[in-house]
Amino acid sequence: MASGKNSEAVLFTPGPHARQHCQTYGLATDPIPLRLIRMKLKSGEIEGLATSLLEKQDFYAKLFVLNLTAVLSWVAQAIADRLYRDRQHTYRVNFANLRALI
Repeated sequence: MASGKNSEAVLFTPGPHARQHCQTYGLATDPIPLRLIRMKLKSGEIEGLATSLLEKQDFYAKLFVLNLTAVLSWVAQAIADRLYRDRQHTYRVNFANLRALI
């Protein structure tokens, strides 16, 4: 992020502590090639994204599903607002639970 580059390929290597945990659970400790992407949002905020160089389509599929979830939760909230407007408490769609299903 500090470099100001929009995109860069890096090799992500686990440190000694992470390597020890991986070995304890029989997980691979090989370095993982990643592409780091820097994006400036409409709000001016800078967002950092990481994607696998080997399976970049997985990143776009996940992004699509998250956006679809956001749209569907917005629709569900509009329906809940209409159906339960006369209730004492406001009903809110639990977006965290929706994301857990992805």
